[in-house]
Amino acid sequence: MQPRIVWFSTARSPYNDYLFSELARQSNLTVYHRMEKLGSHPWELLNPGYDSQPLQGRFVTALEAARHADLVVVAGWNSIRFLLISLLVPCKVRTSFWTDTPYPNPHGVIHDLLRMLIIRYVFLRFDRIWATGLPGCQALWALGCPVSKTDSLPFFMNTVAVEQLRDRNKITKFRLDHGSETKIAVLCAGQLIPSKRYDDAIRAMSLSTSDIVLWIAGDGPQVKYLAELTRSLKLDERVKFLGWLQPEEIALAMDACDIFLHPAELDPFPTVVLDAMSRGKPVIGNFTSGSIADRVRDGWNGYIVPLGDIAAIADRVNQFAIDRKQITDFGLNARATALAHPVLDGIAMILGALA
Repeated sequence: MQPRIVWFSTARSPYNDYLFSELARQSNLTVYHRMEKLGSHPWELLNPGYDSQPLQGRFVTALEAARHADLVVVAGWNSIRFLLISLLVPCKVRTSFWTDTPYPNPHGVIHDLLRMLIIRYVFLRFDRIWATGLPGCQALWALGCPVSKTDSLPFFMNTVAVEQLRDRNKITKFRLDHGSETKIAVLCAGQLIPSKRYDDAIRAMSLSTSDIVLWIAGDGPQVKYLAELTRSLKLDERVKFLGWLQPEEIALAMDACDIFLHPAELDPFPTVVLDAMSRGKPVIGNFTSGSIADRVRDGWNGYIVPLGDIAAIADRVNQFAIDRKQITDFGLNARATALAHPVLDGIAMILGALA
């Protein structure tokens, strides 16, 4: 009989859908989502390949399912309802807690005290604590999580589908439509918010060679500011704003670009970096992003640059422009890195929590 797993998640996402669909093949899995979708990430998703249920209005049903499960997984400590369920689950039910890199930023005495109490409760109550990558584990250890309880459970990309779904004609058209028929295309993707530091990417374009274009995919409060910055630097022909892209559209942009740039600060474990590497793209970014610190090897599958160092970003992009073969070589290494983290490893860890 397959093990019964009940998983509590904030909202559906493309990368979690893949993990859950594969996990559902080897378990009796039900995922309760606290909300249908995140306002900041309005993904349009197909019907899931697993049992997905809303938590809203089904708290008692979810609690009963959790009480009779073999394993209960709670993702994120931003929901008191999740933690209340974990409090009411019998000790005989195995429990795991999954979080991205928990940066201990101060928010005020009362907030920080409550946060630390919740963190201490999580560390004591749950049998296993999973973090996204080594940076996440290191942050947990700094907060006092026992090393013996901690494992790295990152996000997973469908590396098989990446190769199967590529459409060369669409890729060529995308490059033509966005000013990169022969030029090197650098892609940034994510929310247009200050912490992503896309203004660094735009300023770097003013220091790079003219045969490089920058694509920025995403939406957010900095749209107007970034557009005005582009105009002030006279980069309208080299910086293209793609707007918010749905999963299949961002996949096309990833396939069409040459280099992926992620200049963000304190980004827990950005999945766009994993997606770019799975598609064989070199990555340029900072150690302050968890997935870059975890996966990018400087000078092998991408480049690590100091946070906010615009000249360094431009220099690395220019290196690719000077030696375009490096794009291919780094890209192959990035793809190899992605293949070294198959979803079966994650499923084995999840099922291993039942032991």
